[in-house]
Parts: sequence; structure tokens; C-alpha cells
Amino acid sequence: MPRSVRSGESELYDRHYYEMCDGGRSLAGGKEEASSKLRARLASMERRLGWPGRLVDVGCATGVFVAYAKGRGWDAIGVEPSAWAAEQGRRTRGVEIVTGTLEDAMLEPGSFDVVHSNHVVEHLDDPVRTLSVASRLLKQSGVLVIEVPYELTLPLAERTLAMVGTNQTRPDTTYHLSFFSKHGLEEVAKRSGLRVESIVGQPREPVSGSGAKALVLNALYAVEARSPRPNALVMTAVAV
Repeated sequence: MPRSVRSGESELYDRHYYEMCDGGRSLAGGKEEASSKLRARLASMERRLGWPGRLVDVGCATGVFVAYAKGRGWDAIGVEPSAWAAEQGRRTRGVEIVTGTLEDAMLEPGSFDVVHSNHVVEHLDDPVRTLSVASRLLKQSGVLVIEVPYELTLPLAERTLAMVGTNQTRPDTTYHLSFFSKHGLEEVAKRSGLRVESIVGQPREPVSGSGAKALVLNALYAVEARSPRPNALVMTAVAV
């Protein structure tokens, strides 16, 4: 979730926002349990570190990923500006969630092995400010992993479906404030005191089922993941 600084902005990400997400595309990391991509991402971090370490999930919503990480043995906490979402996570999942922004969370510098954020940075009014704080929170061997949507052009699946008239090209409104290319992510990282290790396309979750639509979508998603215009980008970076 974003840093809420403008008048009335905090209301955008209260209960109504999460209920709207649940009724539509859902939350990017999963509603009730961590998505397969986040489970794989955490496993990669475990292999990298050699053990479960200390993790903060920035914009953790109701704490689905935080709860999953804790179940894997991580010392995991979340930071979430939405008071409603943070309370839901604490109450229903029993996880530690700091209500507020990362800038205001008063976390100890140099104390985290992983700073993670999934479909959050695009909401921020100043990504450099927030990622600069994230950089300072990392241990010497720590790593930052963020995922953002690629929205400068329509991803392959949406473009194909739009051409055949089966999908809307764009929603009427967006909650996003920043739109990233690979170069844009690299520049934000550089200004934040981070060194980029990789920026890769994030494959979409496969569509279940054996019908024609599922087969077509999964084929499009597979091609899209290798294209210059993927659905999302994942950046891995370290503090310098």
C-alpha cells in the first residue's frame, strides 16, 4: 500500500479497497494464502541465505505473506499504512504488522536479511524515498526484492484479447502513481543506494482448467513472460 500523504488519500486504501480487490482481480499476493510465486520467491531467499532470516514485507495488506514466512521459520513482520488491513492481519493471522509507512515504522537499520514488496511501489508518491529507507534496513548480506506491474503498454495477453474484442483495454481509473520500465527501476534503485542484481519478467499464475480459454491464456502467459512487455517486473537488489 502507498504512503498516504495527500488529503483524503488514506481513505482510498481502507476496507472498501480490499473488498473491491477481493471481488475483482484479488490481491496480487493472494487473499487467504500466499500465491505460488511468493512461495517460490521465499524459497529462493532461503537458498540464498542458507537459512530463514529476518524479513519485512512492505505494504503487507492483511499479512498473508508475513504469515506464510513465519510458518517457514522466518522472523517476519509487515508494515501496512491501512489501519483496517493491519488490524485484520493482526487479528486473523496473529502476525506482527506495524501500522504506517516504512519511513515512520522506526525499524532498526541494518537488521533485515530481506526487504520485500509485492505490487506496492507503483502506489508510492516517492519511490526513491521509501526504497532509500529499505536500503538502510538491510544487513550487509541482505537483499531487497520488489515486484511491480508493467503498465507502459498493454501486456501481450491483454493486447491479444483486446484485438479479438474479448477484453477491456484499460480500467477507467487506477490507484497507481508510478509506471516502471526496466530502466526506470534501475534508476530508482541507483538513487536509493541500491545495486541491481537482476530485473526479470514475472510469469503470471497459470489458469486452471483444460478448456480452450485456459489453454490460450496459459500459452499467452508463457510467451509474455519472455517478452519485452511482461505483465510484471521483479527486481532484486542489494545495498551499496
